[in-house]
Amino acid sequence: MVNAYSKLKADLKSAGVTLRSIARDVGVSHTAVTDVARGARRSRRIEQAIADRLNTTPELLWPDRYGQEGGAT
Repeated sequence: MVNAYSKLKADLKSAGVTLRSIARDVGVSHTAVTDVARGARRSRRIEQAIADRLNTTPELLWPDRYGQEGGAT
């Protein structure tokens, strides 16, 4: 079974995007973006940047972080 982080990375790769490129665009460290992608940290700004690259929403990428109604918890 593929974990959520592996799927996210595969989806980004398919879109031609890397976590490093997101970090550069947002102006944060690669580690910060990786930590958010793995679920070790939360950052609405980084979550939104990742979601934007995948043409989706943070709520759909990380439903466990946002509750079932899609609102921030």
